Amino acid sequence: MSFLCAPQIMGLVRGEPKPGAKHRANGGKILREAGEERHSKTNHLDRTLSHLNEYEGYESGDECWADMDARAGAYRQKVKGKTKAGEEVIREKGLRKDAVIGWAVIIHPADEATRDWTWEEFNRFDEDSMAVLAEICPELFRGANERMSATHKDEAGKHRHHFGDCIAEDGSYCGNRIDAKLLIKINEQFPRMMRERGWPVADMDVTDWERAKKDSAYAEERRTKRESQRLDTNAHVRRETEKAAQAKLDEAEAVLEEARSIGAEAEDERRQARARMAEEYGRIQAEAMMEAQVLRQEAYDKAMRDVADSYIAYEERSRDFQKKEDAFEAQKAVQEAEVAEAKRQFTEAARRYEQAEPTVENIPMRDAIPVIVAGIAEYFTAAANDALSTLGKTLQAWMGKKNYKGSPLMDVLVEKLTSGKKRPRPSIVDLPQAQRSLDDEMGLG
Repeated sequence: MSFLCAPQIMGLVRGEPKPGAKHRANGGKILREAGEERHSKTNHLDRTLSHLNEYEGYESGDECWADMDARAGAYRQKVKGKTKAGEEVIREKGLRKDAVIGWAVIIHPADEATRDWTWEEFNRFDEDSMAVLAEICPELFRGANERMSATHKDEAGKHRHHFGDCIAEDGSYCGNRIDAKLLIKINEQFPRMMRERGWPVADMDVTDWERAKKDSAYAEERRTKRESQRLDTNAHVRRETEKAAQAKLDEAEAVLEEARSIGAEAEDERRQARARMAEEYGRIQAEAMMEAQVLRQEAYDKAMRDVADSYIAYEERSRDFQKKEDAFEAQKAVQEAEVAEAKRQFTEAARRYEQAEPTVENIPMRDAIPVIVAGIAEYFTAAANDALSTLGKTLQAWMGKKNYKGSPLMDVLVEKLTSGKKRPRPSIVDLPQAQRSLDDEMGLG
């Protein structure tokens, strides 16, 4: 099955081309559209696929054009001239500002033919296409002139952009070769030369412009055909646009359906996740309750052990207290025995005092001694202080009698007994010494 393929060729100039200039384009803008910058306003560009684009030579269109512009700016050609005196001279002259310094070629066979091609097949077709162009016009399209190529996979259809300098083999710039005559020549020869290389490229309907200048009927026929082709092309473009839109719509519906399917799967996963979470929550809650029960039981057991330890300590303290109480009772019994012994000794002393001569007028010793003995005995009872005070007062009254001759020991005894200060309990071992002192006082020793 044959197909059409007409290489699209454009001469590149610095800045915008002059009005009316055909087959010319702003080189910097074209390179920026083709390079990784992708400064394109077309609606047919899918930027989500731009990362798949492939480049050779340069990736940046800006860099490629800057180098091409720098080479053209440095170019000088020798031209003959004359001085004011009429002498011939040779001067160097740069390119004009509107000179064509580069070319752009797009190899884009019909999409119907390349839809089932692999990229390896397209690469072979592209190589053969550039080789045929180099045969048709080697000054422009020879391999040494090519600077950059870009394969755009973010646009529909397999195609490739080529860019190069317009430098002939002799080093001169030949951009003016890109004109209508060259394009007609390419459109006439390219299909045939590609068929010779094994590609079924169909001939293109080319207008013979020289004949059209002379044959008005032929010119009208070609004009009508071009108009018909234009209408057919518009219809074709419209059909292709509708087809592309329908494809986009189908793709969007497929994406929507896939999204719905993914949403349903996600909802199922959410339900399963919620079920797993509920199950996990129940397990964790049960484990927490069991752990809390264990902790409560451990706390209760510890509290009971503490209570038992406290009770045991209380029992031990009770036993210690009982021992101390028993020891106190024993000591009390001993002290009571000592008090009884003291009473006996004082009673004996009183008896001995009764046998002595009274020394105080009108107060016999036998009357005073029982009071003294009773007071001393009461000293060893619970009301010891009151007893001693009473004893002191009695002795003081007795000593106040006029016949009392005075005694330092008795004076000190009375002073201490009547002072009101609490006195320590005397040990039973001190009683014999007290008795001897009293005997000495009373003259009974």
